[in-house]
Amino acid sequence: MNISAVTMGQLEDFLETIASKYTRKNYVNGIKKFEEWYGNSITKLVKSPDATKTIEKFYVALKQKHPQNTCRNVTNLAMISIKVAVDLESHSNNILF
Repeated sequence: MNISAVTMGQLEDFLETIASKYTRKNYVNGIKKFEEWYGNSITKLVKSPDATKTIEKFYVALKQKHPQNTCRNVTNLAMISIKVAVDLESHSNNILF
């Protein structure tokens, strides 16, 4: 599997592993806010070579309307999505036969 093969289903699988329903709810809201701002699915962010810059721009846009903690919490899911994609990539390369 390569990073561009990460799907929303895999991100949803990750979200289901989070024990706190409040954390899950915040992450889902973060996805929605990001996708509204980005104009695309969060899975497109993972495929983007400029993902880090895009997250920074999103954070700056949020800071114009929200306090710092809100901005950090909302951007967490975008950062976690990239981490999940990288983790999936590294696990697929470490399969033992």
